[in-house]
Amino acid sequence: MQMLEKNEELAAVQAASAVLTKVFRNVLSEPSNERFRRLKKDNKQVASKVMVVRGAPSLLRAVGFQPDPEDKNVLLLLPPPPSSLHDADADDDNDAKGRLEYALIAVGGLAEAKAAQLAQKTAAEREARLAAVRRETAAKKAAMQRLRSEAEADKIARKDPSWAAKGFEKNGRDVGRLTSD
Repeated sequence: MQMLEKNEELAAVQAASAVLTKVFRNVLSEPSNERFRRLKKDNKQVASKVMVVRGAPSLLRAVGFQPDPEDKNVLLLLPPPPSSLHDADADDDNDAKGRLEYALIAVGGLAEAKAAQLAQKTAAEREARLAAVRRETAAKKAAMQRLRSEAEADKIARKDPSWAAKGFEKNGRDVGRLTSD
């Protein structure tokens, strides 16, 4: 779902899902109530919590909300259920009700799904950092082991009576043979 994939902030998804859940429940409980079928532009909840979340307007349109060409103050309007009881109209009404019920279920689980997605992303980032630290630690241990083995080899070599100190080099020159100018 776009709301889940395209929004990084958990709080925004939670707020939008709470408002959308309330809207869908109200429409399902009273399908003929005109008040629940309108989302006004000046409604603070809709404007600040729903319309700013990516995917929310698409979800509303998928459920059946449409722009109202007659009233410029109304952002989206859900057409009323059919008043006649023809078989085709009853099927359309059941289809619209089914879309609303499905959207209600989907929106209800959005906050939890987003929290799980963020937890999974955080865990993956943590594992990547831990892997980098483990590689760095292994490299440091290997360097330390190499230094210890060289020191041990030097210690053993010093016990040999024919041992002589090696000269140190700096920039390819023997430091013991540098002349002072």
